[in-house]
Amino acid sequence: MKHDRICDCIDIQVPSRQYAVKAKEDCDAADMITGIFTLFSIPITALVDSGSTHSYICSEIIREKGILVEELDVRIQVSNPLGLDVLVDKVYRRCLVEIQGQLFSANLMELPYREFDVILGIDWLTEHDASLRCRMR
Repeated sequence: MKHDRICDCIDIQVPSRQYAVKAKEDCDAADMITGIFTLFSIPITALVDSGSTHSYICSEIIREKGILVEELDVRIQVSNPLGLDVLVDKVYRRCLVEIQGQLFSANLMELPYREFDVILGIDWLTEHDASLRCRMR
């Protein structure tokens, strides 16, 4: 929760809200790319989505690999296209994603949805100074 102080005596908690999860059927949009990448030496189905504010990983992938988790100070509410919300409060830092033989670090927040193994959002695109060449798709 994000805290907004209105005066010295009242502290209001406002939920942070992010829209990130796309359905596979919605992936024909120009701002989204899907592909098979490698994470933890296993092939994964990934969505690169410039409309997603953060990057995410499916909780089932994490359980299989047993990597260290960091608890967030705030819980972030994430909505999917069906209007279902989930509160996210775990992040896996510096996960190495291999794309066409190149390794890229990603901070991935845990999601229970299984639509994609990984969603790489605008945070990841910005960190790696990536550009999407939509005409070449």
